[in-house]
This record gives sequence, C-alpha cells and structure tokens, in this order.
Amino acid sequence: MRKKLLTLFIALLLAANNFIYIKADGYGDFVNPVKAEMARVDKGDYAFLMEHKDNEMSGVFKDKSLVVLEVDGLLTSAIRRKYNNIELAPFVSSLVSGAAYFNNYFLGSASKDPDDITLSTLYSIMPNQKYPGFKQIYNKNIKGLQNYFGNAGYTTIAQRNFVYSEEYVNYMTLGFDKVLINDKSGNKTILNALQKQIEEPGKKFIYAETRPLDNPMTVFQGGNLDEERTLFVQKLRELDNNLKEFVTTFKNSPRAKDTILLIVGKNNVNNEFANKAKTVEKVLTTEKKLAEVNCPLIIVNGLNTKNYLGTVGSVDILPTLLNMFGLYENVYPMFGKDMFSKEKKDMDMATVQYDMNNRIAIYKSIAIDIKNADGGLKIDAYNRNGLGYVDASAYELVTRKSFRDSELSYGLVFMNKLQELAENKKILKLENDKTIMHAGGEICGMTYTNMKEALDKNYNIGKRYFEMDFMMTTDGHPINIHSWEGFVTKFYGAKYIEGETNYQKAEYENMKSRHGYTQMDMEKTIEWFRNHKDAYLITDVKGENLPVLEKISKTAPDMKERIIPQIYKFDQYEKVKELGFKNIILTLYMSNYSADEIADFALSHSLFGVTMSLSKFERGLGKKLIQNGVPVFVHTINRQSLANEVLKRGARRVYTDTL
Repeated sequence: MRKKLLTLFIALLLAANNFIYIKADGYGDFVNPVKAEMARVDKGDYAFLMEHKDNEMSGVFKDKSLVVLEVDGLLTSAIRRKYNNIELAPFVSSLVSGAAYFNNYFLGSASKDPDDITLSTLYSIMPNQKYPGFKQIYNKNIKGLQNYFGNAGYTTIAQRNFVYSEEYVNYMTLGFDKVLINDKSGNKTILNALQKQIEEPGKKFIYAETRPLDNPMTVFQGGNLDEERTLFVQKLRELDNNLKEFVTTFKNSPRAKDTILLIVGKNNVNNEFANKAKTVEKVLTTEKKLAEVNCPLIIVNGLNTKNYLGTVGSVDILPTLLNMFGLYENVYPMFGKDMFSKEKKDMDMATVQYDMNNRIAIYKSIAIDIKNADGGLKIDAYNRNGLGYVDASAYELVTRKSFRDSELSYGLVFMNKLQELAENKKILKLENDKTIMHAGGEICGMTYTNMKEALDKNYNIGKRYFEMDFMMTTDGHPINIHSWEGFVTKFYGAKYIEGETNYQKAEYENMKSRHGYTQMDMEKTIEWFRNHKDAYLITDVKGENLPVLEKISKTAPDMKERIIPQIYKFDQYEKVKELGFKNIILTLYMSNYSADEIADFALSHSLFGVTMSLSKFERGLGKKLIQNGVPVFVHTINRQSLANEVLKRGARRVYTDTL
C-alpha cells in the first residue's frame, strides 16, 4: 500500500511539474506572438518574413570576415561527456566554456540528404522532403549568404566535399566567387587548407565543411558491438583533436582579429545499424532520436563568453549573421529568425524533419514527436530534462506552427515568390474579374487546400470566383478534397495506401488539420457561399460528376445562378441543365476532343466558358474559340507576367492559386 501511495505521489508531482513548466517557462510569451504571426499568414501578409528590429548584436561584426565551418559528426551530447572515464571531446568542451555557445541548436532535417542543411543554412528555407536538396531551389530566384556577402564586397568561397551531379547542389551555380573541393585524405588536410584560405588578404566569407567519412558514426557497419563502440570513441577523440589543432592555429593567426569563426555541428551519415543506436544511448545520451540532430553552434571569437539556452535551428543562421554583420537590408524572405531577436526568444522552438511523415518540434525543453497514423496524426510529447511524457495537447500551437512554417517555406519557394515578395512586400494580384481561385486559393504557401480559411483569405482581398474540388465519400457524401492520395496525408496526417484508402464522411470529419484549418464538405461549402452573396462557386468533381451535382442541386436550389458546374464530357451538358444550373463550364483536362469538335460544341451550346490547360491554349485552341466569341479560361497560372500575356491574347480568366 505504501509503495502504491509513493508511486501515486511521484506521478502527481511529475504532473504538477509539467503544469508549472507550461506556466513558468514562458509559454504565454510564445502563444501571443505566434497567434499574431499566424493571423498575418492567414491574411496573406508575408512581409514579416523580411522584417527585423535592431538588437544588441546588430552590426557587432561589421566589415569582419566570416568563416562558417560545418563539422560532420560534432554532436552536443559528446560535449562535457565521459565514457569509461575517457572524456569524449575535451577540446570542444573547453572551447564552449570560453565562447558564445548554443547547446540547443538542431538540424532542420534528419534525412541525411547532404544538401538539406546546406540550403537551410545558406538560404533560411525549410528542408523540403518532397523535393529534397538541389531540386528545391533549381531555377528559383533566391538569395543566400554568399549573395549578401558578395554584394557587400566580400570574396565568397565554398570549400565543400561533393563532386557535382544532378543529385547535389552545384556550388558553381550558387554565386560563390571561388569553389574548392576538399582533399579526400582527411579532416586534418581539409582544415589546413581552410586556414590557408583564411590567411589570404581581403574580406572573405568562407563556407566550409569537414569530411563525412571522418564522422564517428561511420564506424557502425554491423560488426562486433564492443569493437565498434571503442572505435566510435576513438573517432570522437580524433575529430576533437583535429579541431583543437585548427582552432589553435586560427586563434594564433594575425587574421583572427578581423575574422569571425562560426563552428556548427552537423551529421550527414545515414546508417541504421543496431550498434549505433545502442552506442548512442550508452555513450552519449538516452535521448536517442534527437541525439544525431542536436549539434553545437559555437561563435568561437568576437563575443563575450555565454551559454545561450535558446532553441534554434539551421534556418536561423542566415538572419542571425545578416544582423551581426550589418547586412540586414534588401533581404529576401527568410523562414528562420535572428537568434538574438525578441521574436526568436519568444518563439523559442525548432523543427527537425525525419521524412515526409515524421518530425519532432522542440519548444524549450519539450520535444513533440509527430507521426502520421491511421485517421490522423499520432503525437507524443516529453520533457527533455527527464521528467517523462507530458500532455501533447498543451503544445498544440507548437505542432501547428511547425507544420505551417514548413508549408509556407515549401510553397513560396516552389512557386518562386521570394523575389516578388522582396521587391513588393506582397504577392502581386490580378483584378478579380480576371481570376478563378483554384481550390479556394493559396493559404500559408499551400495550394489545393479547399479549406474555409483559404476562401476567407481570398474573399477578403477581393476575389469572388472560387473553384472547389469535390469527392464522394464511401457512404455517398460530397466533401472538399482534391483526392485521398497525398492530400489526406498532407493536410491531416492520415496514412494513405494506394488502392485501399477511402473514408466515410464521419471519418473525414473526425480528422484534424495539422495546420489548424477547417476542412469543408458540401453542406459547409454551400453555407459559406450562401453567406457570401457576391461569391461564385465553380465545381471540380473528382469521380462521378452528375451524382455530386444532383446532391448540390437539391441542397442549394436557391443558389443555382451562383454555382457554376464544370462538365467534362459533352453528354453531361443537357443533364446538368436539367438540374437547373444556369451557367456551365466545359473543362478539357479529362477529355481528348479535337479542336474542331470543341469549337462546334461551344458554338452550339450556351457556355459560361471553356477551360483548358496552358499547353492547349498555346497550341491554338484558345485562339480558335476566342475568335468565335467563346469565353476561354486557362489553368493553373501563378506567374503574373505569364497570366498577363494569356489575358492579352484574349483569355477571359485564369485559374490561379496566388494571383
């Protein structure tokens, strides 16, 4: 009995500690600015991505050179740590005691794609698990550290590892003045070469990295556990010694007084051998999942000694350095924050993505482990200080911000909107009478959402024509989603298995948007349009068109002038007319009619318009219809110059996510 009471007392004590933690650790300071930022996002106001207020670190390194050294295999958990009475990283442990040191720095990605962290660091963009590495920025207007420093008169140098291929970033294309390939003989040679570059005259920005093959994690190959563990400790010590020799040489160099050295840990080794997990837990930390992505960030010289406890990530490096070097002018959108800003201190969090379906969001000492699961997200939260699991729902806002930050970065980069935002502080728009908002229009960088908040946002900026996707659930209820495939995972965190995944209406309604938005079905959509009496609904039914339109007709008999069905086959026209709809669009993406067949049909039937792809428009079909007075709409265009060209050639409207 006494043992049970003691167990209950400990459980209550832990629960009390967690409750106190939420209050005492500044969660209230987190909530208000995050909600304010989210409200700006929901209005389409993305100017905050370029806003910054000066702080005590503004311009402290102005006109100094900068070396950013990424050290593969340098982990926070090895610092001030002993194993079998052997100190794992004695030099680095000493170094952080006399430097500006962030011990809660997290890599934005655990995918081990070598370019994910590079792009986060250089450009302050979130790793994109769907378009990893170089694919994310290919042919995009984007601005990174090398561009800002180059524009300020610095010589910019990349000292990197990889031979270029289509899979990896080609540094020759990123705007560096000089690109050097690391010697394959090892870290000692690489660091000696780096020191020679530092000693060259002139102001420089150098972006360097050590060799992945010298990462201690490479020792795990499925061999004997004791032998690999011993070798792991030896490799940690070897890495530490290499850094000792380099930093000592650097500090004794005459260039040290006008050169800032930033050392950042990273981990590009991808192996999942059991020996590695067992060794990490035994030698480094019991917090195995975060051990490989929690790295030190050390500003070696130029600042007073301090251990900063804030939670920061790789996306925060660019804005921080721009502030410290006095270069925070004419910036492109950045998805991290200056580590020394009040905004970052309030929004004290970072996100680590493992793949498209798994991530951890870290808020102060709380880690929120998020996975996709049947029917929605599975979320566990625990206190990193060893106080056990906590109520994940208490940190729902952290989860929501983690997903929104990622999506906003993915979307604005993918749609190539960064330069446009930098130059105009907003996304440029077309007149309302020239647009149809595709799937409700973009919100938070996301397209295809069909969410209420997307309708609200785009209505409030003046849009009045909205296309919405409809699908039938297995029990016969029309809902608004583009397809189960991809989108049920993207928006709700639910698993999708091709050929097997279908949902009933109740299951769909029970899903919770991982971004905090409101999913729609036929009834909710009709109600929204009923309350917005100057808005028009254009349907895009995925699957059987007529059964969905019949249900819409019965549910909204009073709105048939403002509901504009799209038909996909000629023979659907009369049946839809019989349902009482006044305006009908023929859309061509599901048919293979010839240009003459389409023209004959359009001229012999009263259509609100004909919708076609840009490729069909450019092959002459658009011109043929326009010359005969048929309204032509083109999908889907998000570049204003292209939209203006299409409109100039006679198209009446474009379907768009953003314009």
